[in-house]
Amino acid sequence: MQGEPCRSLKVDSRGVEGDRVYAVRCADGKLGSGKDTQRFRFLDGLLACGAAYDDDVPVIRLPDGGRMRADDPMVHSVLSELFGQPVSLVREDSISHLDSGSVHLVTRPAIERLKAAIPGSVIDERRFRTNVSLEIPLEAPEPDWLGSVLAIGPEVQLRVAAPTKRCRMVTMAQNDLPDDTRIRKRLGLEANACFGYYAEVLSPGTITEGDAISRVR
Repeated sequence: MQGEPCRSLKVDSRGVEGDRVYAVRCADGKLGSGKDTQRFRFLDGLLACGAAYDDDVPVIRLPDGGRMRADDPMVHSVLSELFGQPVSLVREDSISHLDSGSVHLVTRPAIERLKAAIPGSVIDERRFRTNVSLEIPLEAPEPDWLGSVLAIGPEVQLRVAAPTKRCRMVTMAQNDLPDDTRIRKRLGLEANACFGYYAEVLSPGTITEGDAISRVR
């Protein structure tokens, strides 16, 4: 579902605290997603919903503007009716709900360059579902950070593990962002459909908006 803007994030060995701890599970056991894989099933309508935490409990914003807490016993039937199939809202247990990495990073210059490459498209971080948006000098080339260790703020260190392979979710409409297949086509031409990075957590802590970032090694 759509996420929420945060001014600070707690990061531990799993990743960002609360990120994708809950998921919509289909009757075959796969998790609702924007793609079809062994673990995930495309579930149309997910991005018409949003979710934000109220203390430790997610509150789902439904397409009609209504809201429902994740601990409401009716949440499963409401979501099943919304998606037109039996589903349940489940909390992560021993198997992670995360996709391919703990923390997802995107740089602002990469966003700006994509905007320039597709002038008729609406390019926004929300399309890429990033955890942390990094400000680096716009004139600098996109850094080759694979294998590097980045320090963000006084506590957190991340090792950049892999580029983020993009699925069709980056093209899908949400709120004021329209459907736009040109985005994934452009990424496929320039970057093998990759955009952003996955990183693993070496040192946990809190990331706060405005924290300095440096390359440790």
